[in-house]
Amino acid sequence: MSRGQRIWKMLTGRKYRQIVVGVGMFSVILICAIFAPLIAHQDPSFYDVPNRMLPPSSAHLFGTDVFGRDVFARTIYGARTSLAISVSVTVLCGVVGIFLGLIAGYFRRLEAVIMRVMDALMAFPNILLALIIVAALGAGAINVIIALALASIPSVTRMVRGIVLTVKEQDHVAAAKASGAKTGRILFFHIFLLCISPITVILTLILATTTLAEASLTFLGVGLPPELPSWGNIISDGRTYISTAWWLTVIPGFAILWTVISVNVLGDGVRDMLDPRLRNL
Repeated sequence: MSRGQRIWKMLTGRKYRQIVVGVGMFSVILICAIFAPLIAHQDPSFYDVPNRMLPPSSAHLFGTDVFGRDVFARTIYGARTSLAISVSVTVLCGVVGIFLGLIAGYFRRLEAVIMRVMDALMAFPNILLALIIVAALGAGAINVIIALALASIPSVTRMVRGIVLTVKEQDHVAAAKASGAKTGRILFFHIFLLCISPITVILTLILATTTLAEASLTFLGVGLPPELPSWGNIISDGRTYISTAWWLTVIPGFAILWTVISVNVLGDGVRDMLDPRLRNL
């Protein structure tokens, strides 16, 4: 068996099947976001009023909206907007949540302050908390990122803190302290590295839920500006015409569904691969 055949057999095996499917599905959205100008040749913000509300055709693959804008172009560019916001929120949640979780779990004096703040944030449903923050800060991509990050950071913080409380009592951490290792080295090399598996899983979940939450905020009119092409804006513009212009809601809705499913499948595959209890099943 050649090397290429061995690699193919490994990737198509049960252990990596979900990861391959998830990466393949997510790559479709990622390619659309990166190469949007090459895929969609029409300007997503161009108003062509004489050709408004046209159904899907060869000239307009996904039809046009109430202002004559090409829905295909707006959907492709919407992938770029949604992924940029989702990835930004995920990275921000990862950095801040991991830092706060490590500090809260390792330093007991700071735990009460940090966790009470997290508990206060978790008292609100994520979408409601994000809605309140965006309503207070105003519409805009940066404000949406801040709002969605603040709504998701508590879950990362609590998970990391729980792992730290367990790991810091283990023998290898005690041995590191006895050898004179500095606190920063202990936190990173002896504690944080053991949190990578569950952190990876929860961050994939945050990436999926953020995509849906961003579209929900924009649909409600408190998210991204109307002129910015995004899936939430397309659905919001087409909700009035859902009975006569189905393409305005079905197509961007399918794009959101595809993204959420692909990330969830990828996250499940990563969990199964990294979980030692499922590794040999």
